[in-house]
Amino acid sequence: MKKQKMLFGIIAMFVCLLLLISGCTQQKTPTTTSIQGILAKAKNIGPARYLAVTTYFVNGTLTMNETKSIIEKSPYMKVKMSDGISSLIMIKRPDGVYVYNSESNNYTKIDTSFSEPSLEELSNAFLLNISFRVVGNETINGNATTIIQYTTNESGILGTAQIWIWNEKGIPIKSQITVLMGKTTLTTKTEYVNFVFGDIPLSEFSVS
Repeated sequence: MKKQKMLFGIIAMFVCLLLLISGCTQQKTPTTTSIQGILAKAKNIGPARYLAVTTYFVNGTLTMNETKSIIEKSPYMKVKMSDGISSLIMIKRPDGVYVYNSESNNYTKIDTSFSEPSLEELSNAFLLNISFRVVGNETINGNATTIIQYTTNESGILGTAQIWIWNEKGIPIKSQITVLMGKTTLTTKTEYVNFVFGDIPLSEFSVS
């Protein structure tokens, strides 16, 4: 179990690297005007509620499922995470990051960065990334998408990401990220579902 948690911690950090840092890495294949226009739509996405359902695989074997219930209204975000055994609630506010303590029934401010990017931040990272290429199109749950792909190699760790971008909204609705570390292959598959767009009261992000 400790080894699995360590592996998942590594892939979580690598996912952040792929999604947010690789945008600074320039390769030969430029983005096309059409996908840039699609991604730019995320700037108008506004407040949203949705689920991010992720499955984790190690060498092709399913090892964990995780569901995140996400509410975002920039600069606020609330994430409820559950793997079926344990759960965690985190809230990002302008004054810091808070974690819910079920024993004391209150929120505690913690000294840490908030690694969960918003929908707009994700799309903006892709928009600034000139290293990806468009590899196809697919309709998912009635929504037309454009599939983008890119790879990165950091310290001998090879990562490949495929992201399905919702053409209408400019945000991801599916992703598959594979990380190769020696003889170990880590894969995450995420689907973003149950979107509800519209204003969200600030009381959703209360920590008092």
